[in-house]
Amino acid sequence: MGSLLVVLIILGCVAYQYLKGTLVKSFVVLITSICASVVAFGYFELLANVFISREIFVLWAYPLSFALLFILAFAVLQTIAAQLTRRPIDLGLLPERIGRVVCGIFLGLIVSGLLLTAAAMAPISPKYPYQRFDETSPDTENPVGKALKLNADGFVTRWFSIISGGSFSGKRSFATLHPAFLDQLFLNRLPKHAEDAAEQDAAEQDTVEQDTVEQDTAEQDTAEQDTAEQDTAEPKPPE
Repeated sequence: MGSLLVVLIILGCVAYQYLKGTLVKSFVVLITSICASVVAFGYFELLANVFISREIFVLWAYPLSFALLFILAFAVLQTIAAQLTRRPIDLGLLPERIGRVVCGIFLGLIVSGLLLTAAAMAPISPKYPYQRFDETSPDTENPVGKALKLNADGFVTRWFSIISGGSFSGKRSFATLHPAFLDQLFLNRLPKHAEDAAEQDAAEQDTVEQDTVEQDTAEQDTAEQDTAEQDTAEPKPPE
């Protein structure tokens, strides 16, 4: 499912850039998406903490903050870029065609990677957007999800980890705080999933025990009632 989603998004971005844009505009959209992803990765935890402190969308605070920051940053930057690139610039037939496709491919990788990362933050089953670990015995050394041929979410997270350690780094880089960010996101959902399963098993066990107790009580009451009726039916000895 994850690979199919990545392929579809890449094909959609390539088709849009090739049919609707120019090389310059396609390149601008690519740079804009990169800058917006920097904003999303850099500040989604701060915004999520604001939501959580106000008890708003607590379970969905992280994916919503991540998506909201990317959309707002992309919209603002793209609006500014559109004003600066009003006049069309034609670089020739062959560069235009090849350049649009290349920009579309990288744009699709970024968009699909961000989408998969946001989905991994959501409080949903660990099987979605793809199963990265075995739920029963997760092996952090060999995540099953790395079998994805187009590891788009790994591409965007590694890329941001690299630039967060360079000129965009603060006191602590993203790579230092989250050395295996995707693994962390998927593993964070496994305990909750296991806890829910344990609670369901415990509830079923309690139901079985309650039914057993009620059945034993009913049988005991029936036996006592039969004994009382038998004592009443027996004739009293003459005095």
